Amino acid sequence: MPGVVHNSAALGQETFWRADELLVVEKDADHEALRVELEGRGYDAADGVRRYRLPGREVDELVARLREEPGPAPRVSVNHLFAVQHRPPWYDHGHETYHFANFEKPRPAAPPPGFLTAAELGPVRVGILDTDVDHPLLRERTLVLGRAPEQAGRRTNEAFGHGALVAGLIASRAPQAGLVVGPVMDGNGMVEEFLVIQALDRPELRACPVLNIAFAGYTEDDRPPPALSTVLDRYRERDGVVVAAAGNGGGSRVRWPGALPEVITVGALDASGAPWSYSDHGPWVNVWAPGVDVVSTYLDAGWAEWSGTSAAAAQVSGAIAALIDQGVEPGSAARRLVEAGTLEAADRERPEDPPELLMT
Repeated sequence: MPGVVHNSAALGQETFWRADELLVVEKDADHEALRVELEGRGYDAADGVRRYRLPGREVDELVARLREEPGPAPRVSVNHLFAVQHRPPWYDHGHETYHFANFEKPRPAAPPPGFLTAAELGPVRVGILDTDVDHPLLRERTLVLGRAPEQAGRRTNEAFGHGALVAGLIASRAPQAGLVVGPVMDGNGMVEEFLVIQALDRPELRACPVLNIAFAGYTEDDRPPPALSTVLDRYRERDGVVVAAAGNGGGSRVRWPGALPEVITVGALDASGAPWSYSDHGPWVNVWAPGVDVVSTYLDAGWAEWSGTSAAAAQVSGAIAALIDQGVEPGSAARRLVEAGTLEAADRERPEDPPELLMT
């Protein structure tokens, strides 16, 4: 991909980032070592983070050196690229296992009976960082903040159906919730860290008590990405709940932002209720939910069956939003899910009367 760099880790363990771009937490911009490197350079800023463009520089080497400065090191990083749950078109080699996805592409499916329910929209909003959403069954409840990057071919590229699938699963669990979509994913299924930070600078997303994140990625040193971590910390300080997909690599190496301690991270269960073999796992995964052959809304008007931790996370986000709609404080709602351990266990603890069906 033009402008994208990755390290030389083993296949499926790479870290990806934008070439020549440095992220700096704004409060650290006056660090002495940074002043020398960045003096006189322009930058873009969003939500307390600056993005500098440094043509010709090996930014990962600069980051490593700055982190070795004596005293408190400045919070700097490359501009990471994360990925969602599909095999990117530019790496379509079916004979190899790749860490973005280790499963089949979405398949057309029939709508499940009673998938969405009739309900008046309440005050609760769920933020979604994904592709844009323009499905007719979701349109009335969805606010899309701009358009997704690289719109060419969006009706046929499987990546652009991801947001609709996630949004439908959230709405099926929280029929009274509105959806606020920050489109951050491009046509390759890639998510740039600074675009996420820019999206979270929007007041519409800041006001959502639940934020759903479907992407995951590695860092070179397995330390949390400081820019995104700082922004999500501020979101949590406003009593927001962050729910993230664990990732689909089938390993235990930490992925971000899911491994951040303030994030509710969701792994996928198969049809038997056991952890899906491709779901990432480890002590940093907090909740488990169904994630194999899950059916939801897809692209502009269709339905699809897909597998992955994104589907699992979306259902947990919807369950938390439904509790908030019932008057439960966001942090308490999140703790209920974490303490239950699985979405099924949480459902058993909270029986509901069947709502009026919108569709069958």
